[in-house]
Order: sequence, then structure tokens, then C-alpha cells
Amino acid sequence: YQSYSFLRKMNYLAFFINSIINLLIKHPFFTIESFMIKNQDKKTLFNLIAESNEIIEADKKKVIQIYENIKAKFSNEKIKKLINQQDIYGNTIVMYLLSYKHIFLAKKLLEDFNELYDFTLYNISGNTILHCLFENSESIKLEETIIEEYLEVCSLITEKCPTLILSNNFNYLTPWLLAAGNGMQGVLTIMVKYYPIQVIEENSKFSSAIHEAAYNGKISMIKYLIEYFHYSVDLESPSRSDQGLEFKKFPEKSTPLYAAAIRNSIEAYKTLLELGANPFIKNIYGIDSISTFIRNGDSRGLKYIINTICFNSKPSNDLYLFDLVRNGFSLSFIKKYFKKNGFDSINITNDYSQNLLIISCIENKPEIVYYLLENNINLLQKDKNDNNALHYCSKALSHSCN
Repeated sequence: YQSYSFLRKMNYLAFFINSIINLLIKHPFFTIESFMIKNQDKKTLFNLIAESNEIIEADKKKVIQIYENIKAKFSNEKIKKLINQQDIYGNTIVMYLLSYKHIFLAKKLLEDFNELYDFTLYNISGNTILHCLFENSESIKLEETIIEEYLEVCSLITEKCPTLILSNNFNYLTPWLLAAGNGMQGVLTIMVKYYPIQVIEENSKFSSAIHEAAYNGKISMIKYLIEYFHYSVDLESPSRSDQGLEFKKFPEKSTPLYAAAIRNSIEAYKTLLELGANPFIKNIYGIDSISTFIRNGDSRGLKYIINTICFNSKPSNDLYLFDLVRNGFSLSFIKKYFKKNGFDSINITNDYSQNLLIISCIENKPEIVYYLLENNINLLQKDKNDNNALHYCSKALSHSCN
């Protein structure tokens, strides 16, 4: 019922906006100011039209008719004021069209009003129109016609204002990184016409194109970057500790394998390994991609990483048990490990003298705690701070482990 009610309201909204558009176009007193009246969110009618996906997709010709009426009826000065109008979020009509992926309409507006639009504008997230073009596009199915539209708009924007390629939004992401994360190879080819890759990457504060491609599981982009742009398969994420720490997606010195592991992307991880990546490289915190995959993987990911790499050699790989007890899907894999290898390593400790029981209590994993106790793990083990498992249960308010 709620879904039906929502759809009914959307239909009323579509009818209402369509009616207003028709009145504005046909009314003899239609003025540019009609489009510039703002609501409580400082959104103009033009902004609301851009947000109304159903209306635009159903009747693109009507929206184009609005453009044509504006071009024919008003001076450049008034048109310039309208298309550069920003709402409370700093978005212009072009930004809205690009954000909602009405690429064709955004392209037409930029072509028609190319000399009037201020390409240097950005919204409250620090996004320019080039960011808006690629942001939230990673899940879009890139059919040939859609790719062509992206390439045309990217060419139009970068030709007019190439410096946008280097601009970071407030999450420290550049259009280059967003395009790589979306798997848009042709876009990168356009961007390198204006700046060398080294310059572009130096402006990417905490990530790189190959890290973003691995993070989003873009296999073709990973291969493309290595084959054509000669990215290192073990490229380490930048070491810039002076600013923006809260926006770091990857700790310093993390490899693309780490980026794939943190998202549980089996195919990206496999591809990087096949291309020669080293899974044992550790980041600034001493964590390698295998540990990362074990901590973040679902049951399918755990099965892959454990059977492929993890416990194929002894004794050093026993330390991956510490990562395994942190994962909510891991109990069956822990049981299989000890069944295969025996319980000689059940009392191993990490660099802080913590055993598997202490880590399980910290992570609030009562099923794993019960299994370890059942198999005679050392209950009295103390870490370097003289705390045992019960201390950590109390600190973590882990009543189930108690």
C-alpha cells in the first residue's frame, strides 16, 4: 500500500510539473524570472525539473522545448543568470542533470549555452560539473550509446576548463579517480590529452586510478591501466599524512590488492594476482591484503582466500587465525582449519601477547569464544597490559561472551 501511495504521489507531481511547464511556455507573460522563483530549499523550477526523472525520461522533447523557448525569448544576460543559479546545496541545473544522469539534456544545455555557463562553479560537496558527470555512476550499465554521451560531455567540459581534471572535491576525489572507479577507459584517454598521468596522480591526494578500479571491481580498467598507462600492479597508495586523514579510503602504502580485498571483490583480486601482484605487501599498519580479505570477506570470499592462499604453508600463516576470528562468517572455517592442522596453534599470541580468545572477546564473537574454550584454549592468557579475556569482555560490554 505504501509503495502504491508513493507512486500515486509521484504521478500527481509529474502531472503538476508538466501542467506548470505547459502554462509557462504558452503564457504571454512567460518570463525568465518564472524559472528563478525559489522554494524553501532555494530550488528553482528548473532544478525541480532536473530531479524529476520520470518526467524527463517520458518527455525529453518537452524539456528541450523549454530550452528553445528560453534561447529565443531572453537575453544572454538573463540566461546566464538562470543557468548559473545555485540552490542551497550549491547545485546548478547542469549539475542536477548530470547527477541524475540525464547526460543527453546536460550536453544540449552546455552546447547551447557554452559561453554563458560558469564551469568553475562547485557545490557544497566540492563537486564541479566534471565530478557530477562521474559520481554515482559505478553501477550504471555502460551501453555503447551511453558511453558515447559521457565521452562527448567530458570532451566538452575539459576543452572549456581542463583544470577541472585536477580538482579535488571535499572527499579528496578527482574526476580522474571517479572515472577510473566507474571503468570509463575512454574518459581517461581524453584527460591525458591535457595533463601527464604523473601530474594528475600527484593531485589525487589519497588514492590512485588503479586503487579505485580495484575497489569497484572494474576488471577491464585494471588491465587497461597496467597495459596502456603502465601502472604498477603493486602501486602503493600515497603517503600524505598532513591533511584529510578522515577521508583516507586506504591506509598509506596499501596496494590495489588491499583495495579489492576491502570490498570483497574476488574477481578483481584474482585478476591482480594473475597480473603478478604480491599479496604479502604490508601497509603502514602492518596489514597485508590477505588479512584484509579475511576480515572483510563474506562466506564466498573467505572460501576463496583461505583455499587459495592463506593456510597453504606453515607456520607463519597461522597468524591469519587472528584475522579469521574477527569475521562473523568464519566459525566453520576455523573448525576446518583446526580439524586439518590439529590444535597445536590454538594458543598462539600476537605482538601484544593476545591470544585468539582475547581477540574473540574484543570482537564480541560468543560462538567462537565457546568453540575455543571447548578446545582448551588458555583462559588465563594475559596481554602486555596484564589484561585477560574477561577484562576485554567487560570493556567491550560483551555480555554474550561473559
